Amino acid sequence: RLLDAYGAGLARHYRGYRGRVFDERLGLVDPRVTMSGAKDIVIRQSSFYDNVVFWKTTQLAMDLGLVPTDDGFLAALKARIVDAFWLEDEGHFLEDLSAESRAGRFYSSDWLIVLATRFLDPLDPVERRYFERCVRYIQAEGIARPFAIKYQQVSRAHRQFPVVRLSVPSYGGDAIWSFWGMEYIKCLLLLHRADQRSGYLDEADGHIRQFEAAMVRDRGFPEVYDARGRMLRTPVYRSVRMTGWVVGFDQVRAMRRAIREGAGAVGSGGPAA
Repeated sequence: RLLDAYGAGLARHYRGYRGRVFDERLGLVDPRVTMSGAKDIVIRQSSFYDNVVFWKTTQLAMDLGLVPTDDGFLAALKARIVDAFWLEDEGHFLEDLSAESRAGRFYSSDWLIVLATRFLDPLDPVERRYFERCVRYIQAEGIARPFAIKYQQVSRAHRQFPVVRLSVPSYGGDAIWSFWGMEYIKCLLLLHRADQRSGYLDEADGHIRQFEAAMVRDRGFPEVYDARGRMLRTPVYRSVRMTGWVVGFDQVRAMRRAIREGAGAVGSGGPAA
């Protein structure tokens, strides 16, 4: 019934979206287009996040019959995104295609969108290496300390929109985001299922315990913590203390229980899994 009522409008919006943001010649999101996203406080040029979201939106449009199915286009787009953003020497995905990001080999934790969108699957032996390398990079750089996970190692406030840069520069920088923290813990739990010798479960358990303690301390599930793990506050900003993102924490605990009980039939993906 929803498709009958809104299908034509959704198809029109998808065509408008694709025509506005996708560079058909480049085969990626147009670097000249600035879009809202999870990290919309930062000015970016064709970010990894935006490209994965475009891939997923196109897949959903095809699955719903809003546009003709073209598995070849999806496969080629996915390969092009991985090829453009994966940094083999560093072991992580590039934040965006700006000259500054390329030169600095910038990292951003919203690469974890690959899990909820199923752009990549940690249970796939071929794709698992991307998760394993990213986890090693995160551990080496301290991005998940004191708990998961900071957007990046430093604030890089000069890339933010002025109002954010002046009021709360750590917000899109070295602040800890509970949503991405849950996605990181899910990655660890899924990697444990694939390789039980690598310490992934111990790290996941540590993050879960720290989130539990923080939730008791703060009487809620805050949106953002500062780099030291305290609820983020500045003279002009205070983190939202109770968010719907707590469903991700419930999913993390369900995944952990499944491992403890020897179940293991827990799918990868975001809160909708």
